[in-house]
Amino acid sequence: MQAGEPETSGNYAITFVDGTLTINSAALTVISGSLTGSVTKVYNGTTVATLSPSNYILTGWVGSDGATVTKTTGAYDNANVGTNKMVTVSLTTSDYAPIGSTNLANYVLPTTITGNVGIITKASLYITANNYYKFYNGAAYYGGNGVTYRGFIAGETPSVLGGTLKYGGTSQGAINAGRYSIK
Repeated sequence: MQAGEPETSGNYAITFVDGTLTINSAALTVISGSLTGSVTKVYNGTTVATLSPSNYILTGWVGSDGATVTKTTGAYDNANVGTNKMVTVSLTTSDYAPIGSTNLANYVLPTTITGNVGIITKASLYITANNYYKFYNGAAYYGGNGVTYRGFIAGETPSVLGGTLKYGGTSQGAINAGRYSIK
């Protein structure tokens, strides 16, 4: 602190003491984050969502300041197939990259961003009817010889499927020698 005009007083010995100026981070009341676009994957039994910087919208910056989000993983609300699924991303300061000369320390950045942008599509599952051979005996054939599954996600078994296995095709009711389809 500098004295302009010297203060004088016959009764006081005046001492000037410096003060401190503190500029606090801008508490941007409008700064917010949201997710946009689609965050899509094929069912794989997990809730892991893969995002890109274009999935994030950040608003509330001062002037030409701004940042991008560099984090590419989030979480779906559950692992099941569906659309408009909630995706949540937890963020730290290190997940932001400033644009231009933006000083991120001047801002309070969101620590969580969410949005109903998730899509999980069905995984392919192949069920193949096992072949069966029999000799002509005059009796009609009905049923099948079991099935083989290909495409279950690690750890899943036919127990996750609903319904009852039912055979069809030209084999059902076949009597005479020949080649028939088991479906």
